Amino acid sequence: MADAQTLLAKYPGFVPVIVVPSKDIHISKLKFLFPNNESFAYCFANIRKYIKLDAKQAVFYLVDGKLINQSQNVGDFYSQYRLNKDPRNAFIFISVFKENCFGKN
Repeated sequence: MADAQTLLAKYPGFVPVIVVPSKDIHISKLKFLFPNNESFAYCFANIRKYIKLDAKQAVFYLVDGKLINQSQNVGDFYSQYRLNKDPRNAFIFISVFKENCFGKN
């Protein structure tokens, strides 16, 4: 796994993200680089492309056990997120969960 500091130096203006899926989610890609100036809605839409779900299931994205506002800017969130984290580990870890919420299976 590439060091987050190396990625930040090589790709300025991007935020390194690692997706942590729950056991019942199958996702084909776990590492992403998202532009600083995009919203989390953009990030979630891109992550969702790699998740295989039924039509009756919804996906929830959490960082440190909290839901993220989809209109929030990735770069702004990242600046605040890193204040309380180990500087050697500069990834955002997004936990992904699914829920049956549109009727019975």
